[in-house]
Formats: sequence, C-alpha cells, structure tokens
Amino acid sequence: MNKLNFTAAHLRALVAAAAVALAAPVFAADISLTGVASVQNGLDNVSNVTSIESGVAGGAESSNYASVIQNGNDNVANITQTGSGNHVELTQNGDSNSFTAQQIGSENTILAQQFGNAMATLYQNGSNNSIQLYQAAGQNVAYVSQTGSGNRAVIMQR
Repeated sequence: MNKLNFTAAHLRALVAAAAVALAAPVFAADISLTGVASVQNGLDNVSNVTSIESGVAGGAESSNYASVIQNGNDNVANITQTGSGNHVELTQNGDSNSFTAQQIGSENTILAQQFGNAMATLYQNGSNNSIQLYQAAGQNVAYVSQTGSGNRAVIMQR
C-alpha cells in the first residue's frame, strides 16, 4: 500500500499545480511551483511531507517546495521544512531506500538520488545551505548535519 500524508494546504497547492500543469507545459527544471509533488509507483512506499512556512521581510512569503519520486518497493521518504524558500527534491527508484530531511531556516536546498538500499538522514539549520547526495545501489549510508549559513555538502557513493 502506498501512503502519502501532507497537510490540507499542501493538497490545495498540489491541486492548483495540477490545474496549472494542465493549462501549460511544465519543464523538469521549472521549480517555481509552490507545494508538494509526489509520484510513487511501487508497493509499500511511504511519503510524509510537512511544511511550515513563515513570512519573510516586507510581508512577502517565499514558499517551501518538495518533490518526491519513488518507483521501487518499500521506499520511505520523510520531509519536514520549517521556514521559507526551502527546496527538497528526491528520487529513489530502487527498493528499500529510506530518506529523512529536515530543513529549518530559509533558502536551504537538498537534492538527492538513491537507487537501492541506500539510507540518508539530512538536516540543515540556517540559511542558504545546500546538500547534493547521490548513492547508487547497495548499503550506502550518509548522515549530514549543517548549521549556519552558506554551507555546502556534496556526497557521492557508488
């Protein structure tokens, strides 16, 4: 059974994004949409997304964005974002992957891909932090924590 849990605000954003997508073509590089997008094709995949947005200076709001694609079986992805302008993308494709990301602050980015039995626990607290993660097939594990501003982490395991 595939499970997807997110708030009503995210559901409204996803429905609005779907309406926009039906009206005009959307390119993979276009991440200007607000909210959550998720694709799960395998069995027993779980995706939990929680996003708490806060306003930025001048009363403007910059929304958090999360995109999750899980094609294999028994994949789990948990994303929690608090702040504004945070961005998470994830692709898992293989079986039995796990992913946990928590971003607190603003303008933080996590890009990740895992292909099989990989596990990643990522945490960022601050602003303008960036993590890129690539783990191929088999027992790859990565724990990353970044605190402050302007931190960069690139991890590649095969």
